[in-house]
Amino acid sequence: MTKFRGFQKYAYKRQKPGYYLHDFLNTKNPLEIFANRKFVLSIVALAVIIGGLALGQSSLFHSYSAYSQQATFQTITQNGSVRETETNTTDPFTTLWDGGITTGDLSEYNSFASSYQTGPVIRLAPSGILGSAVAISKARIDLSLGSAKELTFAEQWTKSNGLPPAGEWGWFLTQNSTAPSQYSSTAYLPYTDRNVALEVVNYIGAFESPSCPANKICSMVLLQHDSTTSMQSSGLTRSQFITDFTGRTISNTNGNFTIDDLTLNYTGHAANGGQNGVSQLCFGSNGTHGLTCPVGGYGDGIIIDLMDSNGGIFKNTLFPWLSLTIPYYLGFFASGIITGYTIDWSVQSGGVFATNFIDYYVPAPPTPVAPSSTVDTGGFFGPVIRALISIGVFLLANIISFGNYLGVLMEPVWAFLGSLATTVLNGLSSVIISLLNGLGSLIGDPNLGDQLVSVFTQIGSYITSLFVKINSLVSTLVTFIVDSFNFLFDVTNGLLTYWIGTVLFGILGVLVTISNIIVTVLKVFQVGFPFVVLADLLWLLSESVDHGTEGAMKWWAPHEILVVNVGKLMFILVETLSTFIYQTIVEVEGGVADIKPEIAGFSP
Repeated sequence: MTKFRGFQKYAYKRQKPGYYLHDFLNTKNPLEIFANRKFVLSIVALAVIIGGLALGQSSLFHSYSAYSQQATFQTITQNGSVRETETNTTDPFTTLWDGGITTGDLSEYNSFASSYQTGPVIRLAPSGILGSAVAISKARIDLSLGSAKELTFAEQWTKSNGLPPAGEWGWFLTQNSTAPSQYSSTAYLPYTDRNVALEVVNYIGAFESPSCPANKICSMVLLQHDSTTSMQSSGLTRSQFITDFTGRTISNTNGNFTIDDLTLNYTGHAANGGQNGVSQLCFGSNGTHGLTCPVGGYGDGIIIDLMDSNGGIFKNTLFPWLSLTIPYYLGFFASGIITGYTIDWSVQSGGVFATNFIDYYVPAPPTPVAPSSTVDTGGFFGPVIRALISIGVFLLANIISFGNYLGVLMEPVWAFLGSLATTVLNGLSSVIISLLNGLGSLIGDPNLGDQLVSVFTQIGSYITSLFVKINSLVSTLVTFIVDSFNFLFDVTNGLLTYWIGTVLFGILGVLVTISNIIVTVLKVFQVGFPFVVLADLLWLLSESVDHGTEGAMKWWAPHEILVVNVGKLMFILVETLSTFIYQTIVEVEGGVADIKPEIAGFSP
């Protein structure tokens, strides 16, 4: 049998020792090697790689101090509130929304049974145990920039006349900025309002279920699953994201604030240990010797809320189901509180003691270390790059927000145009059917129009059924492919991206991007495939009308090639798979046959 020798011309030809060195040294002009394009491109690529590694750590993109600098912590106090700041470190927080009051009144809020008080605070004073008090911000909040990051909500409240014996109060996010004044004499519970998407509620006594232990305050974080129904309608237990039913004991001192901070993790990953990568509720009296809760940044430092030893941090590693694409407003409420008791919510704007604000950050916040030099994202190009990224993200977020707003605004217009088009088409169809029936009467068939409508209706039904089946098939295939990509390339548990990709120095990001592109293309193909089939059928109809059988055969020619090639491909796949299975079986049987005598030799 003749051996295959097609690749011999590529085989390595052994040369005498020193052949290439001798050839190079005897070149009349040693610079001739730079006329080789591959050699020059290799040198340029090597220079770019080495230069990138060197310049990437230089002062062009980073700033280095000449001395080692360690992050420092400082505890500060103001008007009964105590906080800790971490200085000499890069502030990783970005403020999304600030609800602090600078006007000295409640002109920035829609409210009832509420008032502005020195502090500044918003005082909620319900009119009796059956009454409620509400204050909702007028400024809209866009949370879309919190996607793939962690959102922090910094809220604090205090009491002005002791702790009420019963009732509930808290803060919430709603899609409606109008204060529900109809609840001034009845209990307003945000989780019964379908506009409310998030509620952080504190309650005392038996106001909620389960009852809170005596002399303690219990807390819950509730998230809405369906924006068309209230959290109560979809199941209050199902809406519970974070809960503390054991309760916390808070300070009895009037004017001493209680922390009500919330962090929602949208990074898709829960880190082991620490406070990073998890969603959490920080609740407890403001004070020292307890837990700490980073909530935001100010200047070059991090703002950290402090709690006394009775405070608690309650966590959840599930991905929050609160939608970030819907605009919200932030509100405060109090219900079921006896007359004479009030709840004051801090609304200080700016500075280290700022409250009532929303930040986002990418975990983890920096911890105090002592590196050889302090590095930040400064330098010459660092601020420019950060500014361009921030501008791009801001523009994209606003374009998406405007698109959502325009879609809602145009819904009545599309509905009217659709109704008008339906009316016009119904009228035209009636006229056409009457004309066809009239023409049919001349040839002895007065129901010609109705019969043609019936025929085309059946054809339309068949085409619709065909589209449904095709779409179902395509949907099944796309779902299978998407599931396969998720199995291989899922960020948190993908076979390749997490278990293998992370080991291969950054392949994770590349594979995730490629898989997302492929999935997007498949979904676009899924949506557009029925229209491709419709266009193909219209092509067949057009060719048949214009050229009769010859036109139909012209349409069939490329389809025949497609069908034959697909059939060949399927045959090759089946043949290859069958051969593989057969060879595997043969190999297994051969292995078993080799093992049997050995097993028999050791048989008793």
